[in-house]
Amino acid sequence: MAMLNLNDIAKKLYMMSEPLHEGVADGIHKTAVRVMTNAKRRIGSYQDGWAVLKDETVQRKFNNPQAKATGADADAPLKDDGLLQGSITLEMRRDQLEAEVGSPMIYAATHEYGDEDRGIPERPYLRPALAEEVETHLENDIREGINRRMQTLR
Repeated sequence: MAMLNLNDIAKKLYMMSEPLHEGVADGIHKTAVRVMTNAKRRIGSYQDGWAVLKDETVQRKFNNPQAKATGADADAPLKDDGLLQGSITLEMRRDQLEAEVGSPMIYAATHEYGDEDRGIPERPYLRPALAEEVETHLENDIREGINRRMQTLR
């Protein structure tokens, strides 16, 4: 086996840089899709720590003055018409190795963080989804992305 000189090593490293970057981007994208899916799934179901909807909210939601909040998923918290859930999108910036999952809806942040002045409790759906998916999958998704891209060099 021939010994590599510094020039050969530099060439090999240079050849690896693009597949390495793309593999990391693939892994980030895969995890970001998981975050988006997880966040959408959380809407319409009570999550740990969420306050029960007010009776008047349930009455308005179901156009039924007799309806009562149950604290069960039948109340469909954060889900009236599906607009919030449907508005959650993913923007991937591969060159910067960044992914952004969120909603452009003005009330998305209000529900995520709450609004004390208006009596709207915090009902986070994005932050828990991000924490869960990053902790569970990011490292492995990046590893798989890198391995897949590096296969092309062999």
